[in-house]
Amino acid sequence: MRKALTAGAALIAPAILLAAVDLPVRAQGTPSAVTPPSAAGKPPAETVPQAITAEVTGFRSARFGMTDEQVREAIKRDFDVDAKDVKKLRNEVQKTDILAIQVENLVPGSGTSLVFYIFGYSTKRLIHINVVWGRMAQQTVTPASLVNTGTILQNYFKNLGLAVTQGGSTRNQVTLFQGFDEKKRVIQLVMEIAPMAPAKPEGKAADAKTPDPKAAAKPAAKPTLPAQPAQAGKPADGKAESAQYVATSLMLSYVESVANPDIYTVPKGKF
Repeated sequence: MRKALTAGAALIAPAILLAAVDLPVRAQGTPSAVTPPSAAGKPPAETVPQAITAEVTGFRSARFGMTDEQVREAIKRDFDVDAKDVKKLRNEVQKTDILAIQVENLVPGSGTSLVFYIFGYSTKRLIHINVVWGRMAQQTVTPASLVNTGTILQNYFKNLGLAVTQGGSTRNQVTLFQGFDEKKRVIQLVMEIAPMAPAKPEGKAADAKTPDPKAAAKPAAKPTLPAQPAQAGKPADGKAESAQYVATSLMLSYVESVANPDIYTVPKGKF
């Protein structure tokens, strides 16, 4: 049975804008365990010098600037989704309208994903698309599947012909890819990670936290680059932490304008 789609999972995602980095996977054990990089090493360069030969115009046949009706037609062409299965949502904070659909195996074996088409507050035209897998999509997906899907997409986007930004990771996210075209329209691929639950005594199940669906949906921010990746935590004895992390969600975003998203903000001087 399909879960109900909610606007909470469909807002404009925060543009972490960190880096195109290879996901650090353990050599031994489960391929879904990852270790966030430490602060040691050189700070990231801002961009990888390269020729820009591609354009970021939207997702499949849905193009930035399309109306609600035009995006519905694009969804039908791309996924053959019945009109009744295209859900209309509303973000009352950003004052944007959203069309949401559920799609199976966008990447073979990736499972169920949700696709959110977000329309601008003032223009009422398509400005942003989010594709999410895993906890953000309120779906149960194995960490290994998320890592595999992320790696496949990362390899694809690396060769697309965009300018690629460099950076690192935080303790909650790993940016697998971030690239932009000549008009500064962005494609970003981010994996959310969480500490691997410690082993519980036999007979006791590990505690599970319900994910916040709003994590898939917050306004895009102006591009910034950290001086260095977040440092792994250290216990009281001063030794570096050795905890492993697992993938929980994957989000692919297509953004028309990161610096000036068409969302509602209170006009200066109104309050």
